[in-house]
Amino acid sequence: MPALAYTAEEMDRYIEAWSQPGAVPGMINYYRSSVRTPAKKAEAAIHPIKAPTLVIWGQRDAYLGEEMAEPEHDDVPSLERVERLPDASHWVHHNNAERVNQLRLASSHQPNLGEHMRFHRGGQFAAWKQPVLFSAELRAAFRTLRSR
Repeated sequence: MPALAYTAEEMDRYIEAWSQPGAVPGMINYYRSSVRTPAKKAEAAIHPIKAPTLVIWGQRDAYLGEEMAEPEHDDVPSLERVERLPDASHWVHHNNAERVNQLRLASSHQPNLGEHMRFHRGGQFAAWKQPVLFSAELRAAFRTLRSR
């Protein structure tokens, strides 16, 4: 059994975010949409990922089978490699944030991103950890769209 990916404090933050009006339906609808799309339509919408790609896979992932770590060449023709982290779960960026940072920074397709793209516990969920900063950035992005 892998160690928990989140501390009690982090879980409290998630619970707080999930308790906001509309949060739960939004999360559920994300998964609903993935199973409601007919298979033919979903497959037709998939296009190969042509950008150089690094897969970072937690070998203790309890949700996705290990066979999913190796994408088909036709789907990801520029796959650089698959890096397997033996002690990481589905939440690889939480379990081993420093190693994920090292791999991303060393990846040949991100040579100049440096400090700008570091995960600090939270990864793609960092917006929940810094909601004020996230909302300010989101508002600024929409402001530029409105002015066009």
